[in-house]
Amino acid sequence: MLRLELLENAVDATTSTVRSETDRKKENMGLKGKNSNMKLSEYCNKKETLWYKVEQENVENLIKYINNNIDDDLFKIANTNDSLEVFNKLKVWLFKFYNKQLLDGLNYIGADYERFKKGLIYSLILGVTRNKSNTNLLYDILKSANIIEKMIVYEDDTYEIISKDFGKIQFMGAEDSFIKDKETLDFIGKLGDKIQDGCHEISFYIIEKYEMFKAVTSICKKGIDYSYYHSFILDDENNAIDFTANLIIPKQQYYLLQEVNELNCLNYKEYLEEKDNSIKFDESKTLYNLLRNAVYKQSLME
Repeated sequence: MLRLELLENAVDATTSTVRSETDRKKENMGLKGKNSNMKLSEYCNKKETLWYKVEQENVENLIKYINNNIDDDLFKIANTNDSLEVFNKLKVWLFKFYNKQLLDGLNYIGADYERFKKGLIYSLILGVTRNKSNTNLLYDILKSANIIEKMIVYEDDTYEIISKDFGKIQFMGAEDSFIKDKETLDFIGKLGDKIQDGCHEISFYIIEKYEMFKAVTSICKKGIDYSYYHSFILDDENNAIDFTANLIIPKQQYYLLQEVNELNCLNYKEYLEEKDNSIKFDESKTLYNLLRNAVYKQSLME
């Protein structure tokens, strides 16, 4: 089971990834001038714009296909002309009431049905950790579709989903395990609803405070094929801590559900060693610290 205790006295991690001196020198040299004209904010914006366009195209084609094969008008039901909004509002409803048309549509646009199922399971997890009102309905739908067998709630407030295709998935609420850390909870409270979009900010705050923790900045997947930049924490027991989802979950299961592609993984000391390499290339001076370092490394690989 996941350990619930808050580690109040942080110590330096002794198992951090060791990079060779050659690697460090190459990075500091900017791979011999390859990055001399690098503009990280522009680079990041281009990536995010492209990813959004791809997802928008996929969803528009999916909604159009389903609409052409059912008697209902999905745009009227969702009360919006935006296909992305329609999909986000109605995907569970479609899965229950128009399952065949939805699955045929996913196949028609070449979508990954395994990713779609992982997304539904992750939605169930978020329903639990964020106390959403439709959690029981989603649980019943996923169980009746044989995507999950059951969900167990233990006395220590840890949950375990038994799924057909993805095995056992354990998780718990992140804020519950940080109950003794009033400063962190106050920081989260000040972010309010913005916490769901504040992954880079909260992750940086946590590694500043807990020396044994690492921040991972990555490209994750959601929706049909929507890539997005995302930061979260790895603790000293190999759990992922995602405060935007109020979630603690074993790393392996988090990486499976989110399809994590790591760009950078570092503790605060390692951040300080790296930051000067990327700061000068953030032309807008607006990128979050973790994101800036990560997209700098990403750009060097292309």
